[in-house]
Amino acid sequence: MKKLLLLFAVTTLTLPLAAQSKFGIKAGAMLQSESIGIAGIERNNSGFTGGIYWYSELLFLPVYFQPELMYNAFGYKRYLCGANDLPMCKEHSYDHQQFTNSTLSLPVLLGIRLAFLRVNAGPEFRLATFRKEENLALHMSKYGFIAGGGLTLGSMDIDLRYRVNLDDSALHYNYDDFKERFTFKDKGFTTLTIGFKFGK
Repeated sequence: MKKLLLLFAVTTLTLPLAAQSKFGIKAGAMLQSESIGIAGIERNNSGFTGGIYWYSELLFLPVYFQPELMYNAFGYKRYLCGANDLPMCKEHSYDHQQFTNSTLSLPVLLGIRLAFLRVNAGPEFRLATFRKEENLALHMSKYGFIAGGGLTLGSMDIDLRYRVNLDDSALHYNYDDFKERFTFKDKGFTTLTIGFKFGK
């Protein structure tokens, strides 16, 4: 009984520390200066990102906590030249197929807000990868770190961030009698999003 009373007291005292908590939706673009080019696969330099987020600001401190659930998608070209290097495939003008590889990610951010300016950083975890193409499966980096900043204009949030990949990406290739697994260092990418928060 004493433990329950203590837990209730602690909860009652800490709840006021949350000055505001709001739910939001956001969408934008992913930009990458250098696309991958391995085993006949080429990625576009831009993609789509969108999802939901929870913004919780602490009372007495200009600090906020913001977990997100994001859907990310990049377009790819698959050159029909087996697992040969991409420059050779493009040089000989092989036909190609277009497909989309998408992921579900969970960024967990801690930030500081000063008036309408915000800075934030935190880890990001890949939860799932969708759309496995025939003869190949592309698995992007599972762990990353995000840092960036943004503007808050009323209920609208504008964010610019950079994601650094902390582990390797992998391409599993199965073409006729050829089976191979390629691992590669995938450079990070920049995201630019616009979001809207709802709530008091």
